[in-house]
Amino acid sequence: MNGLTDDRRNAGYGESISINKASQVSASLPSHTLCLTDRQSLSLHGITDVLGFDESTVFLVTSCGRLTLDGSGLHITVLNLTDGVVEVTGKLYGLYYEDAASDQDRSDKHKGKRGFLGRILS
Repeated sequence: MNGLTDDRRNAGYGESISINKASQVSASLPSHTLCLTDRQSLSLHGITDVLGFDESTVFLVTSCGRLTLDGSGLHITVLNLTDGVVEVTGKLYGLYYEDAASDQDRSDKHKGKRGFLGRILS
């Protein structure tokens, strides 16, 4: 399953699910893991930056690429970027990864083009 260690096989309702993407990360980057409990408590390791957040979305940078958390009533309860640890509580609806390679592809595709706002302001 693309290098993921997935412990969902034995997880029943109300139990934790742990996914480890460490095997996809080079040796120089910290391991990235997450543990989701009852869709309401998420513990993340391998976080390098928090790009922004509000009660419905959290934007993170991990050692495996960008990660977006979607939900409602989201609160960052632990933030320790020195150790790469973030904990989020609230109702989680989705977790979405975006690889660094796709960021570069998008940047190359739009290189030299200005967006609507860029054309108005220039």
